[in-house]
Amino acid sequence: MVQLSPSHIRQNATYPRCRMSTGPAGSADARTESEFLVVVHAGAGYHSKSREETFLAACRRACGAARARLLAQGSSLEAVADAVAVLEDDESCNAGKGSNLTLDGRVECDASIMDGESGAWGGVAAVSSVRNPIRVATLLASDQMQEVPLSCGRVRPILLCGDGARNWAESRRQVVTCAESDELITSEARRRWKKYKRLVDGKSTLCNNVASGSQPSSAPPISEVYDDSLLGDTVGAICCDGKLRVAAAVSSGGHWLKHPGRIGEAASFGAGCWAQVVTTEKDRQAVGVSVSGVGEAVMQGLVARTVGNACVRGKEPSEVALTSLAQVEAGAAGLVGIACSSRSTTGAEVFWAHGTPSLALAYIHHGMPEPVAMVSRTLEGSVSVSGKFVCFRGAYDFADGSGSGSLPHHASQGAQSGEASSQHERPKRARTEMRPHV
Repeated sequence: MVQLSPSHIRQNATYPRCRMSTGPAGSADARTESEFLVVVHAGAGYHSKSREETFLAACRRACGAARARLLAQGSSLEAVADAVAVLEDDESCNAGKGSNLTLDGRVECDASIMDGESGAWGGVAAVSSVRNPIRVATLLASDQMQEVPLSCGRVRPILLCGDGARNWAESRRQVVTCAESDELITSEARRRWKKYKRLVDGKSTLCNNVASGSQPSSAPPISEVYDDSLLGDTVGAICCDGKLRVAAAVSSGGHWLKHPGRIGEAASFGAGCWAQVVTTEKDRQAVGVSVSGVGEAVMQGLVARTVGNACVRGKEPSEVALTSLAQVEAGAAGLVGIACSSRSTTGAEVFWAHGTPSLALAYIHHGMPEPVAMVSRTLEGSVSVSGKFVCFRGAYDFADGSGSGSLPHHASQGAQSGEASSQHERPKRARTEMRPHV
């Protein structure tokens, strides 16, 4: 069990508090199609400061891809798929091209996606030779929404693995790009694989560090063991539009030197991502969660589903995230999320938490010209949790009432700017570093 030491971090830059109409379902306060909120992450793990900007740039591009899709009247499901595809194409991320290699030196990826409105979920596991596994997962989820049944009583698959996933993807080449397995292996990934493989083959005392990311007290600092950055696992994205339609997605190459055929949380229902919309006569609630970390620990706790279900039951998102991560192996995971209710007086909450040394993320909404990207860092042995409120109360109506896109000076600090730092009395806080980059 890890020490419960939450830290709520203050955003130094001033950005418009974009407000979206979120009146009760069926009210005259119609939600506009042009409103949206997107959050992405490039993995929880160890991000060296020398390569910090590389990960933040990838997060910005992912936000931009989701934004472009939404502005073109695309759905939240399409937007998160586009965002994750950008991260899969970025060689610095542990997904798609540049993924961590298996024990036998191959790329095997997991990915999944979920639509909150319909509950449709699709996933692929241990798939090779597919450039963007999230595209296959998206097709599987979209198939679940088809009203026309298959012939002869057949059931549409929601999860495919290995060669079966590859063959299914081959039949949809107009949407999915297949590639030779070696095309997904970068020179950097190969170099690291050789280094870590020598440690294992030599029965080094560091082999447990390489395989799981844990660090015995007698081991050297993690920055000495890993020459650049260690990503614990999954990248992901969440999108919520102005009608509170939410979708979440994840994609992962898994941990270094994993056993061939190993399946992680990115391909496990309820573990890697979760999206849910609950509508009643008086309220409409939407929540999306995307998890990153060591899959074996995340799967046992069904972290994404646990956090999502608690949020729609009215639990405070940051507290739920903190509690859920405290139940998994110390330092094994991180997550980002969006929670919103049409009856909320504070707006939608973007929240994130991690027990890993760092978590790279970015978010953007329709009132922002550029995304905010940051690396959240935490003290060893603690879980960091933070959040940011984005008020949804009427399209393009900013907090200062002028529509100028800037906050009043007094509102740019602390909880008045929409941050969660003063919501409740908390235990003693750990110091956490978060760096905004625009």
